[in-house]
Amino acid sequence: MGQKKPCVVYDLDGVLADTFQISLEVANLLVEMYGKRYGLKKIEPGDIPRYRNMRPDQIRKALGVPITLLPFIYREGKRLLAEETPKAKAFNGIYETVSTIHQSNRYDQLILTSNGRENTRGFLENNGLLEFFVELYTDFPILSKRAGLMQILSKKGITREEMVFVCDEVRDIHAAQGWEATLFGLIKPIPVISVGWGYNTPEALIAENPTAHISDPRELPGLLERLFNGK
Repeated sequence: MGQKKPCVVYDLDGVLADTFQISLEVANLLVEMYGKRYGLKKIEPGDIPRYRNMRPDQIRKALGVPITLLPFIYREGKRLLAEETPKAKAFNGIYETVSTIHQSNRYDQLILTSNGRENTRGFLENNGLLEFFVELYTDFPILSKRAGLMQILSKKGITREEMVFVCDEVRDIHAAQGWEATLFGLIKPIPVISVGWGYNTPEALIAENPTAHISDPRELPGLLERLFNGK
């Protein structure tokens, strides 16, 4: 058995894949599908900066989406995104970054996403990234990333200090931190690196106290060295 390596776990949308415009188009398509019956509000371009500073529950309320409609929107939205995600482009600097980390042979790179396996693989293959990832954890419900992170810890047999989660949303920071991490300070949270090129604004992310925050993908290799090797 080979030596265990620290794990770098990436969210897909907003971290590796530039799917913002795709997601916006799908969201407004869902408004067209359900809007008349439920009085949903269309997302206007001028509203986007405000939404980027909101939590998911705040966005739901702002758009007038009833909780009972969420399972239907999630299912239909996932189907529509599955058709478009493989066509998305990787953010500038992503290929250079993940290939550099892969070539160092110091870390295992994984993906944790609510996207399906086929469209996740499609995106990675179309952008020449698939070879850099040892495992894909797909089809996790949007609010179940915590369970996915714990599953990775168990399967890989590593400690929380041997993992870092790279994400672009406040809810993902919360998934890494976990409510039990604050229980008398006895359980450490999973380290989390927030990125400034995804969905939530840097201000919203930094306010949640991630382990670190970066504004360019190419900052990541050096940051990993400092986090895991003290360099």
